Amino acid sequence: MLKMYEVPAQINACFDHETESYDLDLIKKVEMETKDKAIAYVAVIKNLAGEAAAVDAELRRLRQRADTIERNKQSLTKALLFGMQALSVEEFSNGVHKVRRQVSPMRIDIVSEERVPAEFKTEVVTVKIDKKAIADAIKRDGVIPDGVEAHQDEHLRIS
Repeated sequence: MLKMYEVPAQINACFDHETESYDLDLIKKVEMETKDKAIAYVAVIKNLAGEAAAVDAELRRLRQRADTIERNKQSLTKALLFGMQALSVEEFSNGVHKVRRQVSPMRIDIVSEERVPAEFKTEVVTVKIDKKAIADAIKRDGVIPDGVEAHQDEHLRIS
């Protein structure tokens, strides 16, 4: 059975160098085999796309489940802390688990950036290159700017 990567070699094999002509019957045979193989490829591609979508859906489901579990854990932790604070209990242990209240690191919330002293500010400069604008300029002017490489490939649209 013909493999897709063998098609160019098969077409070249259809060329007779002595007469500088192609064997059209052989080319038609290669074309038929290529079409059959292409249809089989499309079936496999669509199957893989379906599997990928199913895996993505399962990942979303698992992420939602993990988020729910994490929220439940945080809720129980807050309830336990609240209870220990209400009873003024610093720690307790049952031999397996030990729980102790402790002071958390300081949390800083910025309420007005303008009022924060300059000594606590750092200026950040970000440069973003607009690739779409470059592509539009190349299409319009036909000139590729310095520092840029332009590539245009082909792709398949399978429906």
